[in-house]
Amino acid sequence: MTAAKTDAIAPIVKTVEVGRGPEDAFALFADLQRWWPREKHSLSAMIEKKPAAQVTLEPKVGGRVFETTPGGEELPWGEVTAFEPGRRLAFTWRVGKPVEQSTFVEIRFDSLKSGRTRVELTHTGWDAIADDPQAARDDYDGGWVGVMDRFAKTAG
Repeated sequence: MTAAKTDAIAPIVKTVEVGRGPEDAFALFADLQRWWPREKHSLSAMIEKKPAAQVTLEPKVGGRVFETTPGGEELPWGEVTAFEPGRRLAFTWRVGKPVEQSTFVEIRFDSLKSGRTRVELTHTGWDAIADDPQAARDDYDGGWVGVMDRFAKTAG
């Protein structure tokens, strides 16, 4: 019997509470174009110093997560692995990396009192990154703060 593989690098967990029910919070989160901070968190912003024209999540298992550059090129970010409206959304994550260096992002939506929702993002799989996985994790740890803050602000 072999032990289950575990990540040597701790996951990132970020949580926000929003003033929407789980179905509405999920629908907003999945509609990245409405809220994603593409002026800072996109390959276009990093490389071209211009925000991505669009950030898209195709709403189905197997759907793509990608950005469209100002010039119209589509750059892959990942693939949807779970799409459970009002409950759970998950996708591989490889922004600017080859597919074999994909990490994993899961977002859970938990109903709270008074029509509010707790939205928890967990980002794992850092060992897949070839060049300094700890540095990548540390960079994303700060980056997800701004992303989740933007989501919470948009969600109200």
